[in-house]
Amino acid sequence: MNIKTYKNLRIAIIVAIGIAVVLSIVFNNVCAVLVAVAVALIVLAVIQRRVKDVVKDERTETIGNKAARLTVVLIGIGMPITGAVLVAIGWDTPASKLRAAGDGLLYATCALLVVNLLAYTYYNRKLGGK
Repeated sequence: MNIKTYKNLRIAIIVAIGIAVVLSIVFNNVCAVLVAVAVALIVLAVIQRRVKDVVKDERTETIGNKAARLTVVLIGIGMPITGAVLVAIGWDTPASKLRAAGDGLLYATCALLVVNLLAYTYYNRKLGGK
């Protein structure tokens, strides 16, 4: 299989997942989306192995790494600021939905930072760090 066929199949799988999401919303069935995504990931892995052309190289790896790093930085800055603003706005009311949303964003930021720290520590040790 060549790279063009792989890209077309990948687009078809993305469209199929979109259709599954819409149908799951219409029929109120979350399990259908989870099954569709799991099947799609398996199918993508199988068809990627059959590609004879180069799918990834050092350039795409570097681009992915830089994009992931920028995403973590921007989300790591944006979420706590937004969360703090929502908590400040909803501070007067004990059962405020804004305060709950702000708390959720702040907890999600903590989770993001912990996962980032654990991943960094793991890869640092795996790739020769101390």
